[in-house]
Amino acid sequence: MGAWLVAVTRPNFERKAAQHLLQQGFEFYLPMISSQKTKREILLFPRYIFVLMQATWHKIFYTRGISRLLLSDDRPAVLPEKEILRIRRLEKDGLVQLPNQFRAGQKVRIVDGCMQGLVGLYQGMNRKDRETVLLSSLGLIDIRVGNLAAI
Repeated sequence: MGAWLVAVTRPNFERKAAQHLLQQGFEFYLPMISSQKTKREILLFPRYIFVLMQATWHKIFYTRGISRLLLSDDRPAVLPEKEILRIRRLEKDGLVQLPNQFRAGQKVRIVDGCMQGLVGLYQGMNRKDRETVLLSSLGLIDIRVGNLAAI
């Protein structure tokens, strides 16, 4: 079992950074999902790439496309391999399949943002990768994914 480091890339340089890491002999993981909006493969964690820890991890700092490593006390923060395996178990045909935790008509509470605390009925995901919620006072609104909790 190995430990993984989390590297932050320059904006839109994830794939380029991955190429340069590969050329240096690093193993990396760049989880992808299918966008409902564009029907294309997109990054699950934009600007982040997971790199398997090696004795020569200092080279990552100087890799083209990498901005920095997440640090803890001047050393790279370590992500246990079980977390990477948890994401990989959700993959099907190379893409992470995120579970839909809500069903249409389910009562939900908005947990983040300017409408925090409001309760509504979950309507589903729209083509812009946003959740749609029916609020009795406002009608249908779109909420960023992850801003809801089941009641």
